Amino acid sequence: MERGLSQTTSLNICGIEARYTPSGKAGARLEFFHAAADEQDPAARSGDIVGRYTGGRPAPSMEFSKSVQAWLKSCYGHAKCSRTFSGSQQINSYNSPLPTRCVHICRPETNGPLQFTLRDTSGETGRYITLSHRWNDETSTSSTTRDNVSQRLQGEGLGELPLLFTDAFTLAFQLGIPYVWIDSLCIVQSDMDEWKTESCRMADYYQRSVFTVACPGAGIDTGLFDKAAPIESSRLPLIRLPYRDRSGQQQGHFYLFQSEKAMRTRYRKDVTDSDLLTRGWVFQEWILSRRIVCYTRSGLFFLCQQDYPRNQLGEGVTSQGPAIQGISNFDFSLKFTVPGLYDQEEPGDNQKAWEEVIEAYSGLRLTKAAQDRLVALSGIVDEFRHVLDKSNHGPGDLPGHETVAKSVYITGLWLHHVNDRGLLWEQVSKGVHERIKRFPTWSWASLYAQVRWVESRPPPPRHFSNTHPDPVTTNIDMATPLNQTWAEVSSPSSTAMANPTDHAAPNEQLMVLCLHAKLQPVILGQFFSSIEEKQIVSDLAWRRPRVGMDNWRMVASPLDPDHIAGWASIEHPEMQIDENNPVDSHEAVYALHVSTVWHVPGGFPLGYMQGIHHVYNVLFVRRAQNTRDGYYERVGVGRLFGREVDQGLKHAAAADIFLI
Repeated sequence: MERGLSQTTSLNICGIEARYTPSGKAGARLEFFHAAADEQDPAARSGDIVGRYTGGRPAPSMEFSKSVQAWLKSCYGHAKCSRTFSGSQQINSYNSPLPTRCVHICRPETNGPLQFTLRDTSGETGRYITLSHRWNDETSTSSTTRDNVSQRLQGEGLGELPLLFTDAFTLAFQLGIPYVWIDSLCIVQSDMDEWKTESCRMADYYQRSVFTVACPGAGIDTGLFDKAAPIESSRLPLIRLPYRDRSGQQQGHFYLFQSEKAMRTRYRKDVTDSDLLTRGWVFQEWILSRRIVCYTRSGLFFLCQQDYPRNQLGEGVTSQGPAIQGISNFDFSLKFTVPGLYDQEEPGDNQKAWEEVIEAYSGLRLTKAAQDRLVALSGIVDEFRHVLDKSNHGPGDLPGHETVAKSVYITGLWLHHVNDRGLLWEQVSKGVHERIKRFPTWSWASLYAQVRWVESRPPPPRHFSNTHPDPVTTNIDMATPLNQTWAEVSSPSSTAMANPTDHAAPNEQLMVLCLHAKLQPVILGQFFSSIEEKQIVSDLAWRRPRVGMDNWRMVASPLDPDHIAGWASIEHPEMQIDENNPVDSHEAVYALHVSTVWHVPGGFPLGYMQGIHHVYNVLFVRRAQNTRDGYYERVGVGRLFGREVDQGLKHAAAADIFLI
């Protein structure tokens, strides 16, 4: 009341910070205490105390549901949980458009068994939950196919299902939610045309559900209410305090108890390090779901867009450095590093956000990588497109090229990002990684490995800028050599020859990127032999130190082959080197100039008369086989510097370079 609360306002308290003096010790210390109340007590019924105390892991089924219900109540008013990932649309998950099909759950007879029926729900609205799980042989056995879909739509054929599925149905029924969407049941798996359509809608299904339920540490045959999981026997000491209503009258009690110290470790073990979060399809399920309920051997964990993950006792998982905030735990990190895309005004903010998404996603596993590498990201692509469509033109648009939309998406990259730093990705781990040949070599999607973008130090006095802003206007017929149908998309410094199909469709074809740029021959050497050498080159190349340097190989200019002129991170499988596979000096490699970092400190050691020099962001390319002149494939990325590089680029003529 002192803070202006109305008589009907609930406080929604799940914990407090307080100073206390431990028994037998001197000095008070600040500690976090969880607040809890029994479900039927006035403190709980009023909504003032939303925490519940169960003395450890809650009992199966109904007790789980009560914990979920209490959390949903506290989350319902969160502004961030009622908006899409991009922030461009409001969501009412309690009255959302239903997916094309859902499983309907009901109990026709009191105390009778639950009944599951597959229903056509396209065009209807209502409430549903989604399930995030990893496929296995049992998933395929229980899937909906052309042979059984008619039977299931009539209420038959769903009797023998994995325990995880039936537990999800039970949870939904106990929460009063009539529908559940599970991909293997609600999409006809043997119908490729339907799969193509529904695979691009799946992300929206997860985003608009009341919540997504997941069991990260178990298979579909284990179930949510895993009775084999250990039950916590220890009970934390409770502090009982009087609960007073708005009039100041005591109405029962509530309780405080200290945070469990091992909870963060359990979250990391049960959720962060689970096999489920290594799967590519799970990525957008978790990123786009507004709420997630995780069932683990340590109990429940709740995840939403506004709060840190917390368990059923209300204990929150907060920042713990790379172990939690790193890209391996995408469920936790991205919602804090990529917030409110729609509200960001600077184009660079959204470009950086896209890089962070790809850095997190690219290292995840896919059973059918060639087919699903981009499809499994399609929902997040749609969210970024909503943001980019706000401002239709990319940074640096020139008069006469106003048709270049920022939302043009080509094989995993946005065209306006290609003109900035989109091509400057590199593999994270050293070694040979699979090439996905249906994607062009200039796209990160072509490398089945985790990638990241080349990091710079904070900009020197004159910042990173494109050195070739002249537009390409020449029309080039690409149909004959590559046997494709092409459409031209022009931009200030590049032209993308792209197949005009859906951006994420499984039949997306190879794309050719035309760059108006300069080429310079280079000599690739061995890996750097010492950390001192890498550090010197890192400083001269204005690269953030100790990031990815294990992949670096020495680069020299043919004009001065005895001196290092930069570093190269080579990802092409055919150009990897080790003791048994030395450098092939006969392989012609070129540096394709992408952009320049101007006025970098450190010119004197390189023989300049001033203490500054320029650094060149480059792609390393080689001539593509079985194509006409002017076609190249990417083999790596890096940075060059030095007087010989300056002279080589100064005298080289810019030409149309076709990357495939």
